[in-house]
Amino acid sequence: MAAIWAWEHKQGRSLSWKASKWVLWSFLVVSFFSVWYNLRPRLYAEIQRKVSGANPNKLPIAILIVEVRNTGAPTSIHSWRLSVTTPDKKQHDGAMQGITGPVVTSDEQGRVTTYAAVDALYEKAFRDPMPEGKIMTGVLVYIFNGVTPSDLQDQRTKYSLKFEDAKGVFHEAVDMAKDRETQPRSYPGLTPP
Repeated sequence: MAAIWAWEHKQGRSLSWKASKWVLWSFLVVSFFSVWYNLRPRLYAEIQRKVSGANPNKLPIAILIVEVRNTGAPTSIHSWRLSVTTPDKKQHDGAMQGITGPVVTSDEQGRVTTYAAVDALYEKAFRDPMPEGKIMTGVLVYIFNGVTPSDLQDQRTKYSLKFEDAKGVFHEAVDMAKDRETQPRSYPGLTPP
């Protein structure tokens, strides 16, 4: 608007009504787009840690620590889906497991880490909608059929975690998990052991 005022002042004449309508419609379109854009969730997620092996029933299992950030409109998250692509290029879908008690992991050096059931990300992200600016960290557990624990542990195996926001839009987490020996054991937002 300031540019139009400056042009009119310098030229000593007003814009025609036809040109003014185009300017007005352009401002309205940009305004509506800005409102629409700000009313949608903008989610970004990272897999912070991956622990894999076999559960007590000898089934291949993957335990993920995931961090989700929302820089848009408040939303709940659901439909967490994990698939892995093993070095032989086969894709395997995991079955998410409910977390009803502590999740205990141990590494090759015998270090034990325990995650609390209250940190189940599928529950936290659904029960408490994420407001703008919120960061949420939680635990997800999946079991697999047709894949071995060593396939899940192979550094060449690609993990793909997808989830859905309340508006029905799917998002995918970025796999940021580092080498298993150098991963931290605790993360901000998780209940201390």
